[in-house]
Amino acid sequence: MRTMPTLSYTTAGESHGPGLLAWIDGLPQGLELDLEFIDNELRRRQGGYGRGARQKIETDRAEIVTGFRRGHATGSPLVVRVANRDDRLDDLERTPPVHRPRPGHADLAGSVKWLTTDCRETLERASARETAVRVAAGAIARCFLREFGIEVFGFVRGGMDAMSEVAPDENNWRDLLVLRDASDVYVPDEEVGERLRAAIRQAKVDKDTVGGVVEAHVFGCPIGLGSCMHWDQKLDSRIAGAVMGIQAFKAVEIGMGRECAHMNGSQVHDPIAYDASLKHTASLGFVRSSNNAGGLEGGMTNGMP
Repeated sequence: MRTMPTLSYTTAGESHGPGLLAWIDGLPQGLELDLEFIDNELRRRQGGYGRGARQKIETDRAEIVTGFRRGHATGSPLVVRVANRDDRLDDLERTPPVHRPRPGHADLAGSVKWLTTDCRETLERASARETAVRVAAGAIARCFLREFGIEVFGFVRGGMDAMSEVAPDENNWRDLLVLRDASDVYVPDEEVGERLRAAIRQAKVDKDTVGGVVEAHVFGCPIGLGSCMHWDQKLDSRIAGAVMGIQAFKAVEIGMGRECAHMNGSQVHDPIAYDASLKHTASLGFVRSSNNAGGLEGGMTNGMP
């Protein structure tokens, strides 16, 4: 009998409504939640060179409404709220109907699907503002992962023709974290960061935007998370689905990603060796000379980052 994931969440709320909510099911009773860490993640989301004027209005903080007592999860559904200071959804003068759909957005498809002439009925929910409460939910999940020694490091690889060649691993990711946090474009590479800032400045002059690449590395995952039994239990399938659910994302790569298409299998597969001195680590001593698979084989973690 197949079972559903034990930890799940859903969100609600509009861009210019009173606030955004995330309902999280499956957190264990007694899990300590670091509210300062959660709020810091929200502050980091609001940062970034060239951000829009909305970020000057909002001061995002997580308010845990239910499922939380004396610093710990109670085991019941946890609801976290991020308030909108720019709350004006019912003010027709400040938030008028939108009758011209924008390309690259949900406006047209949503208006046709839900039979409305006002694109605002769609765009308020489809807005990237919704990611604020997703960041809060993700930070709560990271509090859970840290109980098992699992750490997540994300950064901006670059944008347009400015791409960094940094290679995070278990030995250097904390140093790269310091560099990332010192960068207003979150690139742990000063030269690439300056090129990206220049591209953003030019895009603002041209009344345009720039594309980019973000990358996440997870350290400390034990072997066997996920499953090879069913497509929807494969961890890489679930990761790809979650990432593609973020507004404006158009592609996901795991490990070498699309580079594998230009290589033979013998060049891609990561040889397996055993090192008894590492048998007490997450990999149980099974080590690889490369990590082209990105730590995932057959829908399961293999002990590599």
